[in-house]
Amino acid sequence: MFICKPYTYTYSILRLFEIALGILFITSAVLKIIEINRFCVQIYAYGVITQKEILPWIATITILIEVSFGFLFLFSFPYRKLIMGLNFLVLLTFTILIIYAWIFNDLKNCGCFGKIEMGPAESVIKNIFLIIISILCFLGVKPLIDEKKNKNTYFVKFYLPLIFLIAITSFFCIQQLRSEQPITENVETNDTNTYSNMKIEIEGISYNLGEGEYLIVLISFGCDHCVEEAPKINEYMLINGLPKIIALCLEESPKEKEEFINKVQPIFPMYSLGNKVRFFLSLIGKEPPRLVYLKQGKIIKYWDYDLPTPEEIITEITK
Repeated sequence: MFICKPYTYTYSILRLFEIALGILFITSAVLKIIEINRFCVQIYAYGVITQKEILPWIATITILIEVSFGFLFLFSFPYRKLIMGLNFLVLLTFTILIIYAWIFNDLKNCGCFGKIEMGPAESVIKNIFLIIISILCFLGVKPLIDEKKNKNTYFVKFYLPLIFLIAITSFFCIQQLRSEQPITENVETNDTNTYSNMKIEIEGISYNLGEGEYLIVLISFGCDHCVEEAPKINEYMLINGLPKIIALCLEESPKEKEEFINKVQPIFPMYSLGNKVRFFLSLIGKEPPRLVYLKQGKIIKYWDYDLPTPEEIITEITK
């Protein structure tokens, strides 16, 4: 089959394009590894993967694909039609997913470069440009001379290093993923007591979420909608008869927290979960905020995205 034969480039500029692709893929993979937990959350934002427990697998596989392509491009893998053809399909798939998420799920950040944000429009333009380069590289080749002689060195030169690189990359991905321990229970059906073992301390006061009644608000300091909804939490604090109110907050940077406090002027106790984005995702629905009514560590009721009125909360509590 012609696509599975070794080739070299007809023009040297195509080799430069190939090297550029390799550098881009390796850079993208490294940035994703550093922020792999955030990358899991960004994958979820596409609205295609709805099972949170498989997000680490999808993230790791995506990174391994990018690392493999980057390595093969940089070190002049001779099966160019094969690898460029696969690269074209991967880029086309990613582009379709970005467009879908952009139209139907209001995607804000494609997640292509880890913490470095890139909007869907810019990402689509970038991918179209890369697809064009891939097509040029696919077409601009000629058969490699001394094919049989070169084949004998492929295992040592390409396959063995690639296997080693995949193993090392997988190791670093697993280590980064283990840095966060998300809740794996089904919080929607409350199969287990998600909050029953949570004990926190805020300004010297200890709270055991497994005992008594609580209203737990899950908010992100960097979320604009959370800022809009947060004044409702201040209102809850002024109403007698409601359970203790605590906000569990995603804090991706001290600046976000400072800006949140300046805008909201919160009078409710806040507990920072730090930058544990995947852990935070495991506690909410698709987007924050989420208000959870807890009784003895068990989720009795929760409200997503738009916080309820005090009357709605009191109605639920007095049932």
